[in-house]
Amino acid sequence: MGGVKTIIELLGDLATFLWLTLRPQSRLAAGNHFLRKQLAMFQERKAKPRRPDTPIRINSYNTKWKVR
Repeated sequence: MGGVKTIIELLGDLATFLWLTLRPQSRLAAGNHFLRKQLAMFQERKAKPRRPDTPIRINSYNTKWKVR
């Protein structure tokens, strides 16, 4: 049963990867900026980032990045 969950997660990650390759460059830049700020926060607090679970990933994929 654990193998099925792993395969489903891998397929989800593959679909995400393919979807991200089709994103416009400005949205990709905004996402990178957000992730860099988040990494700086984790480093400042000396906390270890966790891998997000499925609901968090789905929510972050549906978030519209605003580029100014």
